[in-house]
Amino acid sequence: MMRLTGRDLAKVLENITAPSEAHHAYVQARSLFNWLVKRRLIEYSLLAGMEAPQRSFAREHVLDESEIAQLLTLSRRWAIVRITLLLLATGQRLGQIANLRREFVDEKAGVIRVVFA
Repeated sequence: MMRLTGRDLAKVLENITAPSEAHHAYVQARSLFNWLVKRRLIEYSLLAGMEAPQRSFAREHVLDESEIAQLLTLSRRWAIVRITLLLLATGQRLGQIANLRREFVDEKAGVIRVVFA
């Protein structure tokens, strides 16, 4: 039987190089251990007293006209110009647009409703 310690978890989190991924892993592990404690399957969370890894700060970059032109040229070459224009027009991330559902789009009003989970 393998025995897991808080130190083991700390090492795993420290080895995740992307700050947002490390934070996400911590949040998921914390939820799991809190669930186990509530159901009295373990006595305490192995993350007790451990601080969450810092999230990455939002990057801010505004594309200039030449970058937009280059992006549109490449997207035409790859036949993804419509999705590229939608991303540029809405400022949404690709994953948000990929998860877009028909009921979120009102074609008559020209509106896309953004749903945050």
